[in-house]
Amino acid sequence: MGSSFAPSYVPLLTGFWEDTFIHNSHNNRFLSKISLWNRYIDDILFFWNGITDELMDFLKNINSTTHSCFTAEHSEGQFFRLNHLHKCSRLDSTIYQKLLSRNTLLRADSHHPQQLIKNIPVGQFLSLKRNCSTDEEFEVKAAEKCERFQNRGYKENDTRAAYQRAMHTDEVRLLQKNKHSTPPHLCFSTEFSPMEK
Repeated sequence: MGSSFAPSYVPLLTGFWEDTFIHNSHNNRFLSKISLWNRYIDDILFFWNGITDELMDFLKNINSTTHSCFTAEHSEGQFFRLNHLHKCSRLDSTIYQKLLSRNTLLRADSHHPQQLIKNIPVGQFLSLKRNCSTDEEFEVKAAEKCERFQNRGYKENDTRAAYQRAMHTDEVRLLQKNKHSTPPHLCFSTEFSPMEK
């Protein structure tokens, strides 16, 4: 995100932009084509019920409303990080990676605790298993992930063990919330001051 204040500032700016240029009467001709609009910080996921030319007009229109530039990656049924692939009557998903994304996995020779480094492949493969709805797609993405781990110096045994663990984990369990976890407690902390009002 760049600057440290960006994660706080960007949602406010993007929310104001949405209220002004998306959710208003001026865009009624486009709003009728949008069946879902969700945003996380500055990443937007929306479902478009129209033809591609209309989508291009919409993207051109929203880019004329801001000094920023919205880039869109789309194809039939595909959206951003999770690609939703239409197959018959079911909706399949897989992991999406931008073409210019780099291999930012922590290097295996980093001076972090070895247990942490050993567990990174476990978390990565479990995430793949959770987000890839078919075993075939998991295999494809896991092969890519193995290559990334190899390039960062991870031991083949650790990578293979993490892959096997994910492969034998039921994806339904991965999608369920932990029923035994307690809700997070709200904490409020402030600097001490002896001054009174």
